[in-house]
Amino acid sequence: MCAVVLKNHYAPTVQLAYTLREVVPGVELFGANALNRSVGGVNPEAVAQAAAFKGKYPRIVWMPTIDAGNNVRGLKENRPSVPVSRDGKLLPEVNEVLKIIARENIALGTGHSTPAEDLILIAEASRLGVTKIVVTHPLYSTVGMSIEQMKQAAQMGAYLEFCGNASLPTAVAPNRITLDDYVNAIRAIEVDHAILSSDLGTG
Repeated sequence: MCAVVLKNHYAPTVQLAYTLREVVPGVELFGANALNRSVGGVNPEAVAQAAAFKGKYPRIVWMPTIDAGNNVRGLKENRPSVPVSRDGKLLPEVNEVLKIIARENIALGTGHSTPAEDLILIAEASRLGVTKIVVTHPLYSTVGMSIEQMKQAAQMGAYLEFCGNASLPTAVAPNRITLDDYVNAIRAIEVDHAILSSDLGTG
């Protein structure tokens, strides 16, 4: 690896990336934001402050992950969640975040949004000038994109993330994804739009 982006579902990591770069010179570390409840949800100010932090190290902003409305509903959890859309339209604060991402040349991760929300996010982010868009693990049961939806996302310029941990022996239904599932999806969208990741680590 030539670089590492630090992801935390509960806190921005730009400060940590900056500090570690100072302590260990030559290590290419970058920060990120996941827009969950701990940072105020889809909070434009949180994204703007991370982008302004010394070093300018944010590389990706994820729409809500563990606190996404889609994630909370899918897991049948009884707790507050963070929406990104209403009646088929992105919320105003989502559009504000997308504008900051475009201005600062940060990548957008779609988080644990629904497939329909993913496609709306890709379309609007592209319109606003975001040039790097990653659909967060589209085959996971918490997202559940179809092959046709993945092809549509790729045709709109997005990359799709395929995570190795879901194919490990420890993965169980409905989160178990076979290598054949991955191969079929990657062939359908074409390899230039595929990103392979582990999705391993601690949050």
